[in-house]
Amino acid sequence: MGDMEEVKRRIQKRKYKKRVIDDDNYYSEQKSDGGVFNKLYKRAIRFMVLVVLILGFLTFVKLNPKNEFVRSVFNDNFDFSSMNEYIDNTIGSIIPFFNLDNILSVSADNKYELIDGNYFRNDSSNVVNISSGVVTEVGSNELIGDFVKVTQDNGIVVTYGKLVDIDVSLYDRLKAKEIIGKFDQKVFLVFEKDAVEISYEDAIKD
Repeated sequence: MGDMEEVKRRIQKRKYKKRVIDDDNYYSEQKSDGGVFNKLYKRAIRFMVLVVLILGFLTFVKLNPKNEFVRSVFNDNFDFSSMNEYIDNTIGSIIPFFNLDNILSVSADNKYELIDGNYFRNDSSNVVNISSGVVTEVGSNELIGDFVKVTQDNGIVVTYGKLVDIDVSLYDRLKAKEIIGKFDQKVFLVFEKDAVEISYEDAIKD
């Protein structure tokens, strides 16, 4: 009888040890799974913060192309027009705010009629961009007043002068027929290829 009691006691002791081991393994697995989740969660948060910071910086660059910091950093170290084109083509397709199609007006015609010398006119008072390119200079001088210079994708540089209103900013990427600004009676146009002035007819051939 005593032997039977001893056997039962040993069996119960073994079951207790197994349960303790199983419980330890369970809590260990739970702790391990929780650790992996916490790591993934922290990495996801860090990634989201990084994305927000990058988008915030790109927004600042886009809205402040004339800022001293932006111009000194990007003009000295990067091809800013290429970067701006990349922003418009990639981020702009995701975030409508960056897409200039929603900002700039488009004219039905981008043809000009020669008046005299470098002075032209069209059927409206809008200065219409002739071909796709990037705004590489916005300024003013005594000869042609307020002006915008566009470096086209085909290598031709067009200066639009005598403007009374300007709707674009430095480093904006423009498409053909987008409105640059307005003029009064006549607009001043100069076309250059490889630093040599060319005629309007030669300019629109390319």
